[in-house]
Amino acid sequence: MLEQRRSAGFSLIEIMAVVLILGMMATGAMVIFSAGGPKQDYYGELEKFTGIAHQINDFAIVTGEPMGLVLTPPLWSSQSLENPQWSYTWKRFVSDPSSAGQGQSSWEAIDNIEPVRLDENIELYIRIQGDEWEWEDTPPNDNPIFVIYPSGEAEPFEFEVEFVHRSGDFEEQHVEFHKSGKLQWREAWEEREALKEKF
Repeated sequence: MLEQRRSAGFSLIEIMAVVLILGMMATGAMVIFSAGGPKQDYYGELEKFTGIAHQINDFAIVTGEPMGLVLTPPLWSSQSLENPQWSYTWKRFVSDPSSAGQGQSSWEAIDNIEPVRLDENIELYIRIQGDEWEWEDTPPNDNPIFVIYPSGEAEPFEFEVEFVHRSGDFEEQHVEFHKSGKLQWREAWEEREALKEKF
């Protein structure tokens, strides 16, 4: 009887350890910015960016509609100092059923997905198919720079966003289109994979 209790207690500890490990993997790199301040803001923006992207990916599958990422460079890029922040939003590709055969379709805002302004201390560097993207190449009419399809494919297939803090105090971080079919925060994903291998 005593032996059974010891075995049950040991099993409970094992289960708790597994739950703890899974929790650490689920939160990814969130622990590294728990101290607060600028570092928390920096990594928080990365968490938000990839979190929304994952929701959008699921939304594309459920609705059967392509979803596009619209990136807006700071207005200083166009000779204005009014807004020094990068911003982004997601849109969905909608075909007008009343205009069948006429090829009328458009990118429209997604309900409950508001545009996000990044912290003004964060700079973005975009790479498409391995080439640096310049703000002058911003698609017209607020069209997307990156599109996720319901099939899990994306256009362009090679797409990376590098987050850089202007203070230089924090390492640059990368979000890229992953073989999983989602935009992944590379450093957080690599940390989760390392934890999986370790345990």
